[in-house]
Amino acid sequence: MIEIAGFAFSAIGLAHTLGTGFKDWIDWEYDALLVDGAWLPLALKKGILEGKPEDYSWPQERRVATLQLAGTHDVVMAVIDKRRIKFRIVQGEGVTRTVLMKKIEG
Repeated sequence: MIEIAGFAFSAIGLAHTLGTGFKDWIDWEYDALLVDGAWLPLALKKGILEGKPEDYSWPQERRVATLQLAGTHDVVMAVIDKRRIKFRIVQGEGVTRTVLMKKIEG
């Protein structure tokens, strides 16, 4: 009887852990990190990003979903784990806003 209760307690603990993990996984905030034209070369130089400037592009925001669907580009995200925030790296405002994307080799 004690073993069964212990098992039930463990199963409840496991369910709680899995539930909490799932909640944490979906509990991210998303925002935009506005940068200027000097940011990409500096990020590459400092080792924040890998590759060369030619490996990246700044398409207009309205093209992002199309490029991802085509499989030619991925959005570059800045992540702050402790605050659970993911940032799209962007330049400009409104209809002229561009998003930093990395070209996918293929």
